[in-house]
Amino acid sequence: MNGYQSFWSYIKDVLITEIYFNGLETFRLESGEFLYPLELSNGFISDTTSFLLGVRLRQLRMKRNSCTAPKSLKDNFPECISSYSMYSDEEEDFKSGWKQLKTEETPDEAFTYQSALKLAGDSSNLIFGTYSGGGYVANLGRESRNATNITETLKLSNWIEDQTRVVFIEILIMNPNTQLYTVINQAVEFFAGGGTFGKQEIRSVKLNKYSGSNGTVLIILQAITLLFIAYFLYSEAKELIYNRLEYFKVVFEIHIVTAVFN
Repeated sequence: MNGYQSFWSYIKDVLITEIYFNGLETFRLESGEFLYPLELSNGFISDTTSFLLGVRLRQLRMKRNSCTAPKSLKDNFPECISSYSMYSDEEEDFKSGWKQLKTEETPDEAFTYQSALKLAGDSSNLIFGTYSGGGYVANLGRESRNATNITETLKLSNWIEDQTRVVFIEILIMNPNTQLYTVINQAVEFFAGGGTFGKQEIRSVKLNKYSGSNGTVLIILQAITLLFIAYFLYSEAKELIYNRLEYFKVVFEIHIVTAVFN
């Protein structure tokens, strides 16, 4: 990617095409019959196995005139927009196209700033700055047609323009067969002087570690461990009550107590 247009091309031609299941593919069963899995188009990704929980774009941007251009350049650059800083970034709400709100007007969803607390987001340290977990969010949904329409609307309304400093593409996928949740986070930084830089991070985690046969074994082992700890603490407490201060004179027993609580 090298600019705004290539970013939208990536979203339309790569992300939506490769992630979303479009429901146009057919599968041949062992009986020779063809299956048209139109019912899978709502929520499944293109592998028809993993379930798409959400895709969103999150943008952080700077205010206009957030810096001062040298006098010799003011004629050619009347406005100066600085590199990103989370202490002076844009946090106002707008109408579509980044138009100022008039009295009693309601901001559009994708042009409404949401704090890091509301989004439960963490700051990200990238090449050209440290970015907050908040921003302007556009949810693409779980259907390819809806994602395509939203992407086109964002493009026509100049959702990304010269004040944009980074856009995060955040994808959450769940595979019901392995009980794995995968978070894909792609960041595209937009330089103040033009150009882009991308970074991608993929993390998988198994939230339900007790599922399946291995989960049963894990429960049994953890139960045995807890019973052992409970019995050990009961025995030591009983001896402490009986011997009182004499209990702490035994160096070896002090070492055991310290090891348990560490």
